[in-house]
Amino acid sequence: AAPIQEAGQGGPLGLILLLARPAQLFELVSPSLGLAPSGRSYLVTREGYEVGSDPARPTAPVFSAGVQAARGDHLNGANMYADPAGQPVFGAYHWLADYELALLVEESQAEALAPLTQFGGLLISILASAIVIIVVGAVFVTLRMTSPLQSLAEVAMRMAGGDLTTSVPVGRSDEVGMLAESFNSMSAELRDLYASLENKVEARTQQLATAA
Repeated sequence: AAPIQEAGQGGPLGLILLLARPAQLFELVSPSLGLAPSGRSYLVTREGYEVGSDPARPTAPVFSAGVQAARGDHLNGANMYADPAGQPVFGAYHWLADYELALLVEESQAEALAPLTQFGGLLISILASAIVIIVVGAVFVTLRMTSPLQSLAEVAMRMAGGDLTTSVPVGRSDEVGMLAESFNSMSAELRDLYASLENKVEARTQQLATAA
């Protein structure tokens, strides 16, 4: 509504009223593409009233930090604040000087951050799985390394006790397998040396017996 005044006259000559269907106003300020379901865009007049508000509700001025920045301070920008209903939102505001209207686009903080929260949970799950895999792999590698070394230690103890017939099963081609092969070679050389010493002792004994 706007009054009509004639130049030089003291009072208004009349009043112009504009009537619009609420559906058309709602379509004008419908949420933009890319917003979450809670997102909405709306216009606020210079006096602080929301354009296209529900006619079933009593009309009252709306207030928020975004509305104040655009309507009161004529600023353009974006920030986090509470909307007129008191809900935390991410909001962008713009003052339309030609129309004396404040344009605001807002989206719930909880809904906007939901993908980030889901990604954080997924990242934690991935990290936990990676830690479990690393621990299991470390245990497996440790057992794979210590089991052959334990077998080598047992064979060495038996050889130290006089059992030169024992050997270490190889079954591997890595460093541990090479160590097992070297150990078996050493065991075979010790057996040959021991057998040679026995033969020499027996021959010497026979020579001594003959000489006696």
